[in-house]
Amino acid sequence: MMKLIIFATFSILTITAPYASDSKYFMVEGLEDERDFARSQIISDSESTQIFLDCQSFLTGVNFYNVSQNTKEQVGFFYLYEDECYDFHHFIKKSLDNSKSTCIEVIGNYENMKVYNKQLN
Repeated sequence: MMKLIIFATFSILTITAPYASDSKYFMVEGLEDERDFARSQIISDSESTQIFLDCQSFLTGVNFYNVSQNTKEQVGFFYLYEDECYDFHHFIKKSLDNSKSTCIEVIGNYENMKVYNKQLN
């Protein structure tokens, strides 16, 4: 019985270990309009990644770009339905208006995403 418990514990750790440290975190600092587009926003963050929320294009969603001197390379995209896009925007805007820090967590190789906040101290 003890061998079975040890095997089960080891199996669970082996299966979940590769995913435990695969998250990337981006702190949102603000929302900035993208050129003249009313429903497209650049979400500021604290790293060399630009996060772009596009609720106006045919494919609405969140784009992630690596930005360096003269280059901008897309590294991830999350498709959002139109109502999800508006909810995403509203959540970030409301959080920023209420002085809450907002974090975007990307899991794996841009396979999943979470957005959450907490009160700033």
